[in-house]
Amino acid sequence: MEDPTQVAVHVRRVLDGAGEMHSENEVYCLVRGHSVTVADCEGCGDYAGAEIDLAHHRNYVLCKRLTADAARAAPPARRVLLRRRFVDGVTPGDHTPVWTIMTPDVWCAREDLELSTLRRVFAEHAFSGVPVVDDHGRCVGVVSAVDLARDDGAAPKRVRDVMSRLTFVLPDNASVSQAAALMALEHVHRIPIVTDDGHVAGIVSSIDVLGWLARQDGYVVPR
Repeated sequence: MEDPTQVAVHVRRVLDGAGEMHSENEVYCLVRGHSVTVADCEGCGDYAGAEIDLAHHRNYVLCKRLTADAARAAPPARRVLLRRRFVDGVTPGDHTPVWTIMTPDVWCAREDLELSTLRRVFAEHAFSGVPVVDDHGRCVGVVSAVDLARDDGAAPKRVRDVMSRLTFVLPDNASVSQAAALMALEHVHRIPIVTDDGHVAGIVSSIDVLGWLARQDGYVVPR
């Protein structure tokens, strides 16, 4: 019998319309084909425990039913449309999945959150941008420090009034090179990473990509 397979836990710290933060912990279940809460996963007969990767700050649940081969397989919904113009040879950026460098514990905001509350949170945590999610954890936009700076403060406003609704996302099996290409093409500094059913699983920034590039060349750069 094969050892239980690790399944990554996705953590969203969501600021609701009242400014309260609540944590949404999910896993994408390849057996069921959709996201489930960690509590639901723990109640499943195939649940085999949990593991913590302290070096990379990642949490996992262990599944007895999911085989390692199935976990590595990428169903058609996970294919990425970004393609290289030339395909002679594979670089480290091509075969490094973006989930290995993304921030897996990601702060998010609801559309009805007041901007004054979001400004305070940005200042306290030195954020430059967060995804905006609906009640199901699906990405509906991004709000950045630049968006907040554009607000004239003439009247109380909410995230929905300033956020960018045109949002570029990538699946977690996209490559680091694809993430870098999308950022450069669309002139964005952060891209939400999503599961097959569109739930936010993390976020990758231009700083994450630069840090990965530096580590590839042997520089000591913290994750």
